[in-house]
Amino acid sequence: MRRILLGLLVMALAGAVGCATTGYAAPLDEAGQTQVAQKVETMLATANSFPANTPSPGSSATLPPTFTASPTMTLTPTLTPSPTWKNVFAGEVYAPILLYHRVVEGQENNRYAVSPTAFEEQMRFLAENGYTTITPAYLARVILVGGQLPERPVLITFDDGYADTYTNAFPIMEKYGLKGALYVVTSTVGVGEFITIEQLRDLAAHGWEIGSHTVRHVDLVKNPDQVEKELEDSRQTLQDWLGMPVLTMAYPYGKANEYVQTKTRLAGFRAGLRIGIFNRHTPDSLFELSRREVRAEYTLEQFIELLSVP
Repeated sequence: MRRILLGLLVMALAGAVGCATTGYAAPLDEAGQTQVAQKVETMLATANSFPANTPSPGSSATLPPTFTASPTMTLTPTLTPSPTWKNVFAGEVYAPILLYHRVVEGQENNRYAVSPTAFEEQMRFLAENGYTTITPAYLARVILVGGQLPERPVLITFDDGYADTYTNAFPIMEKYGLKGALYVVTSTVGVGEFITIEQLRDLAAHGWEIGSHTVRHVDLVKNPDQVEKELEDSRQTLQDWLGMPVLTMAYPYGKANEYVQTKTRLAGFRAGLRIGIFNRHTPDSLFELSRREVRAEYTLEQFIELLSVP
């Protein structure tokens, strides 16, 4: 059975690609098919370790131990595809990943603080123009093993864990039927302007993905000796708070070299997000998924441009 599945997956990845509507890569030569076969072997070894209803990938490097939920641990609410969603093969996926930090009034000189008025205008545009939100963990699984995607997938992510994500952004997104992903600095939770554990749990209960932004927002590239602890401790803390697996993380300052990406994978994460300029994502970019930053000064036209770049 394993050999049959391997052959089918290789054929799907190497021979059934090229369809523009799903953003597949070009057909592969013999050497390329060999590389795909090697990657599929890794997929088969790790796909069964994904928590049920919470898609996420493994990797071609040495893998961490399989995550095992405790008896009281619950999983993220199922992302239920609509009948209009289309089946896609594993491989390249076109899906803009938007990055916000704050949604708050009175910080006009802070490029990271989008006003609630501007934010609602942006969310209204997404809803009225056929965009459907998916989570980073779901995207990662589709990239790796295939699945179903809406006609216009989009991901809405927030870094740092400010409380205004919950008090301002969340109600607006609920109004338009949109879900998000929040990346939390665990040492700041419940402190000052930052989100509380109870608010994190409520977001998760409403279909949001909660991910790690490390313990102390450390520049992981500049502090290699702290990488392992920052990643592992933040992930474990969030899992203890939420009672569900934490599958993705966003690198502080959007920075991650090969060492950081490898450590992220070994810490048990299935994908890593950074800042970039692309909306296309591949199996090779699972630990450097590109996000487009939405700045305070952007007009609606500039926001729309973020959705349309390659």
